[in-house]
Amino acid sequence: MKRFELDRPGVRPLLLLAISAALLPLWLKTPAWVGAVSALVLLSALGVGKRLPRWLLLSLVIAASAGVVFQHKGLFTRDAGLSLIVLMASFKLLELKNYRDAMLISALTFFLSFVGLLFYQSLAVALYLFLLLPLHTAAVLVLHRLEGWRGLLVLAKDSGRFVLLALPLVALLYLFFPRLSAPLWRLPGSGVTGPTDSMTIGDVQSLVLSDELAFRVKFDGPPPPENERYWRGTVLADFDGLAWTVGMPQAPEKIESLGPVQRYKVALEPTRLRWLYALDIPQTVDSPLQTRRAWNATLLTYSFVRQRVDYSVESLLKYRLGADATEKQLQPYLALPDSGNPQARQYARQLRQRHPDPLQFTEQLLRTIHTDNYWYTLQVPELSEDIVDDFWFNKKRGFCEHYANAVTFLLRAGGVPARVVVGYQGGEWNPYGEFLTVRHLDAHAWLEFWQQDKGWTRLDPTAAISPARIDESYLQRIAKRDALMAFEGWDSVANTVADAGGWAVTQWWQEANRWFEANVSQFNADLQQDWLQNLGLPKLSMADMVRILVFGVLTLMFASAWFILRARPIRDPVARVYAAFCAKLARAGIRREPHETPQDFLRRAQRAFPAERGELRAFIDCYLALRYAEIGSLRELHAQWRRLRWRRLKVL
Repeated sequence: MKRFELDRPGVRPLLLLAISAALLPLWLKTPAWVGAVSALVLLSALGVGKRLPRWLLLSLVIAASAGVVFQHKGLFTRDAGLSLIVLMASFKLLELKNYRDAMLISALTFFLSFVGLLFYQSLAVALYLFLLLPLHTAAVLVLHRLEGWRGLLVLAKDSGRFVLLALPLVALLYLFFPRLSAPLWRLPGSGVTGPTDSMTIGDVQSLVLSDELAFRVKFDGPPPPENERYWRGTVLADFDGLAWTVGMPQAPEKIESLGPVQRYKVALEPTRLRWLYALDIPQTVDSPLQTRRAWNATLLTYSFVRQRVDYSVESLLKYRLGADATEKQLQPYLALPDSGNPQARQYARQLRQRHPDPLQFTEQLLRTIHTDNYWYTLQVPELSEDIVDDFWFNKKRGFCEHYANAVTFLLRAGGVPARVVVGYQGGEWNPYGEFLTVRHLDAHAWLEFWQQDKGWTRLDPTAAISPARIDESYLQRIAKRDALMAFEGWDSVANTVADAGGWAVTQWWQEANRWFEANVSQFNADLQQDWLQNLGLPKLSMADMVRILVFGVLTLMFASAWFILRARPIRDPVARVYAAFCAKLARAGIRREPHETPQDFLRRAQRAFPAERGELRAFIDCYLALRYAEIGSLRELHAQWRRLRWRRLKVL
């Protein structure tokens, strides 16, 4: 019975198209073989796939599940779950045998779009998934049309109308449905975290190929110059010969202001770390997370940043930090491992003897970087165990972390207190939205050295590298990274437009993305309360929100029912002909039940009058086409009515 409905034109292709379009963004979040297997399974669904024996289909499912377990080292992880969803949704199309399967698959297309929103928060993907809604709706409607997807324009209009009718209700629910404190459309544990609380050679280098957003900044007033945009993350004091770590807490360092305060607001993406980023020396911070300023002028939180956090900061760009530090307090910043890097130690001692003043000593190190054959590159040769010796005297090629590591070591070996700072530097300014975008590719490492009466002074040794010795391979890697991220949304399109001179378009697109993230994807309980208060409503608890929502939905339902019941019956000539048909059959002994569809009623009538099967079928088909798809005419329906041999039916 139901197989007939699946044989209607376009049912299988439209379901295949809908589920493929919903899976497309998810393929890019799964291993390549998962996407390839999923695509092959879907392609086979129109041919050999639907004729696979059940034992072979079951074997393929088991093999794919085993592959997922092997790939993800387990089954109960986020990525393993996504791979299973993609594969099982694809295999489900091979089980399309009856009407129930078709309904399940059509519902699955909406579910896959929901999953896509959990893995993508960009405006581009959200628009793509929204545009899929008419397609998914059409996949449902085609199951209930005798002519399938014939009359495609009518089908498109119907599906579009359903989506448009649902939009007001969706908007109301989105605004007034009680929210949690965390945004709904995000999974924990996604994305790159940024610099951690330790640094080994290669840590920062691995970040700069990521175009993911780290945070956005909105300044009160003009932004600081680009060469002053050093976003302090954490300060590393202990060195064991391979890695820099934070070390033991020290006495708070005295901060003296030498200039105006820079005020700004930061929207920090989840880092799963316990600090906030701030320009240079933060003075005050206003954050929903309990936060304190540590002894080394970094912002530490008492809990991990597991979701996006918005905070306000006042920072000093002109300052004196720790100028009154005692010799004992500075001792940790002179410590080096007992052994290792002998050549660098000797070089630093000899250089310091020639330049007793710490500033001159430091300037000489920078002069060496600038004039000697030091290169700034991502293609760093492997270093030996004595990494400072090998880098400074042999390889002379490295990234910011190599220079920060080597210069800090040399300063300490020369008797100058120094420490490594990791965070971000720079950012991209959007003049239309007037905000700064900082991405993980802006991750940076620099250092601070201590001077008498001046305290801790920032020093960026990579700035001393001659521009002529910036390896072109670095730029090529960045270009390759942009190409690899082509599908990550319209960013690649925006880059292409930017290359063609459309920089303004890219800025507008970034501003649109920022607005979308701030007001849609990050829409949580706090933002909802702000919206309600802007509408003039008082602050409501979650219980109040539930009561209002239930009351509103019930009111809407009763109002709709009242208008429907109150409406006068429409004098539909097509319905009148069908009613006359039912009345005629009732007098012949075949009475239509109230819940009975025309198709079911037809089958009972055909069993009762087998000689009239063809005429009865022709009449019902004509009626359904005219009644529900507006195909045909009333004249044709009357013609089918006249072809029915009522006298013979009556005799029988």
